[in-house]
Amino acid sequence: MKALTLLLGTLLTLSVAASTINFVDIYRPERGLFRAFKVPMVFDSDSVTCKKPAGMKIGEIYRIDYIATSPNNKLSDYQKWLNRKRWVTLNAFLGIDPEMEFEKHAYYQTKAQNEEEAKKLFHGFVVYFREPAEFVHKSSVSSTSSLMETICGRKITDKTTDIYIPKSTRLDSVYVGSLSERDRLEWDKRLTKGRSVVVEWGYDSIGVDKKYHNAYYIITKVAPGIATAFAQLADKSLFDMFKRNNINENTLIVTDMTGSMYPYYSQLLVWHAFKMSQGKKMNHVFFNDGDTRPDKEKVVGETGGIYYSRSTQLLDVYQSMNKCMKGGFGGDCPENNFEAIEAGLKKYPKTTNVLMLCDNWAVPRDTVLIHGIQKPITFIMCGAEMGVNPRYVDLACQNGGTIMTVENSISGLKELKKGEEIKIGKKTYRKGRFRFERTGW
Repeated sequence: MKALTLLLGTLLTLSVAASTINFVDIYRPERGLFRAFKVPMVFDSDSVTCKKPAGMKIGEIYRIDYIATSPNNKLSDYQKWLNRKRWVTLNAFLGIDPEMEFEKHAYYQTKAQNEEEAKKLFHGFVVYFREPAEFVHKSSVSSTSSLMETICGRKITDKTTDIYIPKSTRLDSVYVGSLSERDRLEWDKRLTKGRSVVVEWGYDSIGVDKKYHNAYYIITKVAPGIATAFAQLADKSLFDMFKRNNINENTLIVTDMTGSMYPYYSQLLVWHAFKMSQGKKMNHVFFNDGDTRPDKEKVVGETGGIYYSRSTQLLDVYQSMNKCMKGGFGGDCPENNFEAIEAGLKKYPKTTNVLMLCDNWAVPRDTVLIHGIQKPITFIMCGAEMGVNPRYVDLACQNGGTIMTVENSISGLKELKKGEEIKIGKKTYRKGRFRFERTGW
């Protein structure tokens, strides 16, 4: 046991050494559609002051932030020893698989000027994770079914052959200029109060001042079910990103329907209901990375689990989404994104532009196929609140496509020279000889 503990301590010492080190005034947790669990520890100790929730399930860890204090922007030998001790305690507390790979960041808070002030600050870890795919999959199938019932005003089953949703009517569009998130929420509250409407926001970008620049809104009268479903959405980032795209009947929308994308299914379904109430027809490809095929049997370009829809009817799109979800939920993390795009381009040869809703944390296994795709791809990054995965930046560069986040849209990556930097979302990336790397945190 002693030898095992020593080995574990050695491994976690390497983990600490591999962490990025940041000195900040005070630590502020990330916000997004991921799960986060705080593991607080007593000041100057590795004693955990909370219990692990009985029902909490950790499937994959995205990132772990270690938080301590350092009033003089330096790390003493004692602090380094305490760091190692705390990592060992965390591993034992959560039962972290030593084979699991994730980002590690250390934040040392400098605000406290003495021990009493330091004791009031948070010390310990924040673990950002997602639940196991099979667990999320069951929830997603159930929640989308419930959401369709809200939208349509009645229960939808596999035997349902038609649904009726009244046509929507555009009421007004207004340029607002620059506004804060708080201002936007106030506008939404005022515009929707007592009305069956959807308010779409468009803007050029979200600046470092956290303001929406050149913002405008479009207000549309919709069926009560759509208005209710829209109001219930906890996040509307997909609506914002879709608004910045030119979507027409020759647009191919390729969507990852594996379990990891669950937080975005609701937005996607409500968006479809809204657009189809306007009579829009779009080409869709949904993929789940091979249905229930075992990971060891998945072959690049032949993985399968691909479903299609081209219709003006919400029911057709929902049934394709539902079949895809019920068909499987992925399995391992890498997925067959580019096989799905190739299949969609073959199915819909008149395609002019491709939008791909992708999981920021799961790099496709079939990246070799991107070289055969001649259409530029807009990579709509889902789950990129903590920064876009640099590998997706590489893929957008190779394809001549666009990286789209809530904050901005970036194209022309091929034109950058080695060593040049570019801001994408909230982070900065530097172009290297072969690939992009994220700089700073």
